[in-house]
Amino acid sequence: MKIHEILNKFRWDENFKSKIDDYILIYIHRGAINDEKVIKLTQITKVNKDSFYYKETEYDEETYIPYHRIKMIKSNKTNEIIYEKREKLRNIK
Repeated sequence: MKIHEILNKFRWDENFKSKIDDYILIYIHRGAINDEKVIKLTQITKVNKDSFYYKETEYDEETYIPYHRIKMIKSNKTNEIIYEKREKLRNIK
């Protein structure tokens, strides 16, 4: 399943929508601790085919995030991972 399909399930499918509060998304954010930022799925305001927007609770502006920056989507309660980015292995000589 593609990332935008997963995010849309949480926004529109009643079976997933009722669980949206339990899930977080971790994405690459340069300069943050471990270069990662964590947001709640409830913060997502718009889902596109290649990106999404979310809103910080203390700011009114939306932030644009392309999908290639997403590292993981998981349950905050059970730690069930529903998406995890595969890192490319590199041969170092």
